[in-house]
Amino acid sequence: MKYEAREGSEECNPRDDPYGDIDRPLRHFYDPIADRGLNRFPFYGDRAPDWALGRMDSIAQGGTVDSARRNHFSIVDARQAMYYALSGRVLPRQTPDLATRNAWWATTFRSLGDAMHLLQDMAQPQHTRNEPHSGSVFEAYIEARARELLGYKIDGTTVNAAALDLGSHPVPALNRYANFWSTGKGVDSLQGKGLANFSNRGFFTEERNFGSRRAGEYPRPTSLMADYQSLPSSGEAVPGTTLKYITGTVVDARIGSEDRIRMAAESTFSANFGNRVFYVLNRFVYDDQAALLIPRAVAYSAGLLDYFFRGRIDLVKDRDRPNGLLIRNLGPEPVSGVFDLYFDTKEGLRKPVKRTDGTDVAWPTSALEGSSLGSGKDFPVAADFAAPADAKNPGEYILVFRGDMGEEKSAQALGFVGAVAAKVVKAPKPSALYIAGVDSQNRVLTFKVDANGMRQLNGFDDTGRFFTTDFRTPSGPLKDIDPLFPAVRAQYFGQEGIPRIARTRQVAFSDGLVPSYETIGLAVHQSSGSFPLTYVRNASTGQLEFRFSAEAAWLAKGEDGADYEFQIIELTPAGLGKLRYVRTARGADGSPLVTAGAVPLPVLSAEAAVNYFAFRNGRLFISPDGLSVKGFLSTLTGAFSDDELRIVPGSPPSIGYVRGAPYSSNVVLANESGCPSGGSCVLHSHFKGTSRDPTRLVDYVGGVLRSWRRETDGELRQDKSREAVGTTEDTNPGACPFDLVYASRVVTTESGMQSSTERFLLEGGALAYLSRNDGGQRTLTETYLQVDHHLASGGGTRRLDCDHVVSDPPQRTSTENLVPGSSELSGSTIIRTFTGAVRDSIIADISGDANTHTTAHRFRSIALLPTGSPYVGDASPAGELFIALPDKSFIFYEPVKGNGMPETIAIPPHVTRIIAAIWL
Repeated sequence: MKYEAREGSEECNPRDDPYGDIDRPLRHFYDPIADRGLNRFPFYGDRAPDWALGRMDSIAQGGTVDSARRNHFSIVDARQAMYYALSGRVLPRQTPDLATRNAWWATTFRSLGDAMHLLQDMAQPQHTRNEPHSGSVFEAYIEARARELLGYKIDGTTVNAAALDLGSHPVPALNRYANFWSTGKGVDSLQGKGLANFSNRGFFTEERNFGSRRAGEYPRPTSLMADYQSLPSSGEAVPGTTLKYITGTVVDARIGSEDRIRMAAESTFSANFGNRVFYVLNRFVYDDQAALLIPRAVAYSAGLLDYFFRGRIDLVKDRDRPNGLLIRNLGPEPVSGVFDLYFDTKEGLRKPVKRTDGTDVAWPTSALEGSSLGSGKDFPVAADFAAPADAKNPGEYILVFRGDMGEEKSAQALGFVGAVAAKVVKAPKPSALYIAGVDSQNRVLTFKVDANGMRQLNGFDDTGRFFTTDFRTPSGPLKDIDPLFPAVRAQYFGQEGIPRIARTRQVAFSDGLVPSYETIGLAVHQSSGSFPLTYVRNASTGQLEFRFSAEAAWLAKGEDGADYEFQIIELTPAGLGKLRYVRTARGADGSPLVTAGAVPLPVLSAEAAVNYFAFRNGRLFISPDGLSVKGFLSTLTGAFSDDELRIVPGSPPSIGYVRGAPYSSNVVLANESGCPSGGSCVLHSHFKGTSRDPTRLVDYVGGVLRSWRRETDGELRQDKSREAVGTTEDTNPGACPFDLVYASRVVTTESGMQSSTERFLLEGGALAYLSRNDGGQRTLTETYLQVDHHLASGGGTRRLDCDHVVSDPPQRTSTENLVPGSSELSGSTIIRTFTGAVRDSIIADISGDANTHTTAHRFRSIALLPTGSPYVGDASPAGELFIALPDKSFIFYEPVKGNGMPETIAIPPHVTRIIAAIWL
């Protein structure tokens, strides 16, 4: 026999049920006194919690998964669908694309919705008191109130159904799924904390009303008049009642509350039966029931959702281990199983991350003592994987746990994953771009661009509204500071723009998930001679804190685990000063032990070209670990060296000045007499040499100190008469062998000739650009080469590697032309490199008019500008770029994709000129 409710039958028997026709409404009952489902001939059904959870005997501890269950929209199925949706490890013949995963998410939430429906049914007392009902008056009335129906007929009257009050009942935090239905059966149900316990013992129903024969089947509510009080009505007009109620107390054992409500109404039909009184349930009784039951239905549903998603996990960088990660169990229970790592491809597929050996990343807790990860504990793992090249959002991963958590157990033989928890892990990139401009009245304006968008920090906006943000103390809802505003005001005196705000910054890089960074020390320098605006990051608050009297400030950690804050203070006119330190260690009881002091900065060598005032102009670079300062240059006779300041932590710390390896600034490659092969001439003298500028440091980008330098090859020939066609070979000794091959045809008489070639050697396999200043009629073929020039780790050692050489004639694509339309590299030079890479450099063609130059970025022409025109720009430590011409005719903005920064920005129209920019 098929049972269908008169109302809501489509909901109870969905047409889309893929598992065939099931009398689902018969499974929506649970009687906690008898521990049974619907049990009234001819209607029988499974217990609602068993049906909802997909378990056998779920009320008992350790109820096991029912592998023969008919309901496949249970909590067990929600877990399985959730795993498929998260991992992309879908069923055979399915593709782990977004549409398929979304379908599994739909199944997950459909299953959760069904389970919540079965729990909410416990807030209808007929479902907890074994009372089948084909068209319940109570349900119909609650539906009318939910829909706020006008002109609704009930109790022989027509009313406007009032809106339901969902209330604010405390959300239960229970430790088992079944407990939301019942925490006790039989006599224990009278003190039970589940929704079925509360509903069963608290309320009368149509068939089991006060005074009826069947009401005595349940111990509560009792049938003893002594347990109730009589309450006259307050003027309600209800046909069929004497307008008198009995009131009783409903006790909530979970929160210890007692509520007195109208339990039943005295019927007017009682007068026909002498002294016997009959009772009915009317809408006022239902209102009192709903006032207690509906808020609990909402709260218990929320509690069930909280419990389903109780798994809390995270994956963070382990600061104490290079290339180490920590999996954190932030949930309330120990977990035992496997943690997997996934990513989304550009095509929308979800795939497992691969280790360097080609296997899937999987971190089983069996590697831990006890084979489980306790609540609040960390699981150290290795970042033995490379960032996927085809990732849709670089640096974004999905960490998925599968296994045992509480009563949820995996059963691999049956195909059940058990509990599932997940976290989308994004490499932290706290990027922030600060931009300064002026308006038509020459007033300074500053803006900040971060994951929250673009907003004005200081100055007037285009509506005349004034903004102010302090440079010292975080303010506003987003806790902003504005270090750029006072620095720009101090430096800007109507000039075109500030090419680079000189500053010293320390950046902590993370290479665990993907390279990311955090600015932990900063000094933004004001006008010449002014004290800088200096900050260090507070680890507990995450905010940059202002330091009043330091030239530069940064952080470090010693091998003993102590934390250090260093500050450069008390610089003298000679450029000497002190290094102040604050050392924070931990005592045996965990309490902080703080010591502070200052040590003198080492005296620099007499040949030093850079002293400690170089902190102010941004020429000194603090290492990520805070134990090295690079950028010092000392000059010797005919040579340069890159020197370094090194700090050894201690109490007090020691500090030393370490000389870098010197290298020659002028090398004679040849001093020849004679003619090149293949020609005839009278050659009096021939001199060739190379002049090398010191290595120029750019900044720490991606954790590497980027650098570049300039080399000029000079050649002097004096001929009486020559006509020659041939080649000349220039080999640079002491580095790597590369050839610059020149083909020449020159006719001169009694004349001198000079020529020079400039090479710009940049970080990371950059192209060397040639700039020539030729005296005479000599013509050079285009020649360029691929190089890799950088500082080796640990000091001033330099390495120059040549990857390949292209010469006579070079084969280039049109995009490789420095200036579009130009057929050769003649006259090209670098104005500024932002990251040490060619593609992130401003290049100029200065071969034409000496008063103007054509500039290009990424081989695309920017503008024809007067010589010396400024560029406003900066690169973030992650390699993000902002480059602009002051008049806004060229703006280039490139954030890291997927880090939350806006993909585009629009400079407000009231900003007439851009004068400065800085990334933090």
